Amino acid sequence: MKTAQLQRAHRILDEALDLEPEKRVAFVQSVCEDDDAVRSEVESLLAVDSQLLADLDPPPADPGLEEGLLQGGMRIGPYQVVRRLGAGGMGEVYLAR
Repeated sequence: MKTAQLQRAHRILDEALDLEPEKRVAFVQSVCEDDDAVRSEVESLLAVDSQLLADLDPPPADPGLEEGLLQGGMRIGPYQVVRRLGAGGMGEVYLAR
C-alpha cells in the first residue's frame, strides 16, 4: 500500500471511530468505493479495534465503594455529613451541613 493510501486509510479510520459501531461499515464502504485496498485496510483496523475493546476486562468493583467512604451523621470538623450525592472517577461528593 502506498503512503498516500495509508494516510487516507488512517483519516477514514479516525472518522469511522467517531461513529456508532453499527454505522461504521456503511460509512467505510461509501467513502472507499473507489479503492479496495484502502477499504480493506480500514475494515481490518476496525476489526482490530473492536477486538481490543472486547478483550478489555472491566475493573473489579470494590464492594465497599458502593456505600461510600463517609456515612450520614458522621462529623468532619464543624460539618455533619447528610448523605452521598454521587461518585465518579476522581472522588465522591457529599451533602453536609
